[in-house]
Amino acid sequence: MVKTLTTNATYEPSKRSFNWLKLKKDYLDSEIGDSLDLVVVGAYYGVGKRTGTFGSFLLACWNDDRERLETVCKVGTGFSDESLKENYELLKDLVTDRPPNNLKFKDKNVDVWL
Repeated sequence: MVKTLTTNATYEPSKRSFNWLKLKKDYLDSEIGDSLDLVVVGAYYGVGKRTGTFGSFLLACWNDDRERLETVCKVGTGFSDESLKENYELLKDLVTDRPPNNLKFKDKNVDVWL
């Protein structure tokens, strides 16, 4: 799902609008698709079968105009059990108790900062 950046972009079930759009895999092969360069700045511990790894990640992009990182989304789907374990091993030594100084974010309930 992709959400517009306007302030009153509330989700309304069973109602079509341009506030929330579903991005399908087929769109990525067309001219609509584009890529983003994002960096992992935070992580959330996994629960259930994801216990012992990070189950989802907080991602940010660089804003050249403001010279800072700005959070964009939280990603928690599409990972295999193996990739979650690999990501955990790669990132666990980067854990800190505070966010990067140049990061603009809303979510303060991040389990760990990276």
